[in-house]
Amino acid sequence: MKKLVHIISVVVALITIAMGWILGSSYFVLRRIEFFGMDTISEQEIVNRLPFRTGDNLLWISTQDAENLLLTNKKIESVEIEKHFPDAISINIVEKKPYYLLNCGEIWGITQNCEAIPIKDFRKLPSLPIVNIEDEYIPKPYYVIHNPAVIRSVNFLNTLSRYRPDFLDNISEIYSPQKDQFEIVMAKTGLTVIMRENPQVLNELDIILNNIGEQIDKAVEIDLRFPNQGIVRYKLDQKKSSQDKG
Repeated sequence: MKKLVHIISVVVALITIAMGWILGSSYFVLRRIEFFGMDTISEQEIVNRLPFRTGDNLLWISTQDAENLLLTNKKIESVEIEKHFPDAISINIVEKKPYYLLNCGEIWGITQNCEAIPIKDFRKLPSLPIVNIEDEYIPKPYYVIHNPAVIRSVNFLNTLSRYRPDFLDNISEIYSPQKDQFEIVMAKTGLTVIMRENPQVLNELDIILNNIGEQIDKAVEIDLRFPNQGIVRYKLDQKKSSQDKG
């Protein structure tokens, strides 16, 4: 029994010595922090929020705590921090990106959650649907936009992205003057489509566009607000025409 106790004591002592060496050794000192995925955020901006610095022991660093701190930065969508023993950490940042654009006198980006994203480099302006509003509105960077017309348009675009993503690519501009009404400008033709909040009528729009055929360049507006019909309005030198969608 005494021999067993002695062995256990020796093992515990060795483990204690080993742990003391590991925790105090310069072998596990953080020497390199590598950054990935950043576009508008600077490395220094990230470093200033980190709860650790180079020179800290890698074993004492909590990557979860660091990730939670970085996520308080409203520019960041997600973050992943990994340790690379014996002396490095990698930080992979995913910044919030616009899904749509907002025209409120100047151009902003908008996320699917209706957060405003500043556009700093217009040379990198993405080709995205533009949400128009008539009221003067100054968004607050990385905060949710509370303008009702913007919210309606963004929610409708989100629905289209699930129901008809192919049609979403054809939208140049969208405006919602009132509840359950949208005015959409098509990207290639400049044609205005007026519709309610029912993406299923886009299947009927496909039929109308197919029937119009080569006359599409003479049409200026298609009104889909009325059940079982689409009203096609032409340029002034053309007669108004109403097509039954059958």
